Amino acid sequence: PKEDEQERLYSIGSGSNGEIVLYVKKHFLGVCSHLLAGLAQNSTIEARIVPNKKFYPPEGYRSLILVSNGTGIAPFIGMASENKLHAKIDLFWGGKSVEDYKLYEEELLSLQSNGKISSLRTVFSENKGLYVQKLIAENEQEVCDALKQGTSIMICGSIAMGQGVLEEIGLMCRNNNMPEIDYYKDNGQIKMDCY
Repeated sequence: PKEDEQERLYSIGSGSNGEIVLYVKKHFLGVCSHLLAGLAQNSTIEARIVPNKKFYPPEGYRSLILVSNGTGIAPFIGMASENKLHAKIDLFWGGKSVEDYKLYEEELLSLQSNGKISSLRTVFSENKGLYVQKLIAENEQEVCDALKQGTSIMICGSIAMGQGVLEEIGLMCRNNNMPEIDYYKDNGQIKMDCY
């Protein structure tokens, strides 16, 4: 936005037809989201892609755990769409409300019914302040087993959510006599794209 001149970075993905997948939630203080929400259909904007070379699934993966909140879902929709080998992808998503989830629900359920997402777990903070970290905690054994087997965990969304998920996984590692979480971050099994 011209009145601000601060660059805004959003996580994007690629869709099944090669299109860019981008979800932007209009935030009451969001300069860029207000600008985008005010555009007419078929408007153009200036943008550029800044690749995050560290945020890709491993080559030839057989399983992934994807953790997201809010609009951090875009890259994961792209990754699931490109899941041609029908690898096991478990998606954990937390949002503010069921209404927010409806933006992605049809596409996510379609990906699940086509075998591109193996499991889909959701939680909404409007229900007693529950967050995606709770879903991770509720599936401790699955997450620990996945790490032991070399599965990558990819986290995308807000910084607060990312830190909360890392804390939860770190606690699991300690409780299950596993290597510290830094071991999994350093070997590329835990990857983050949080903003």
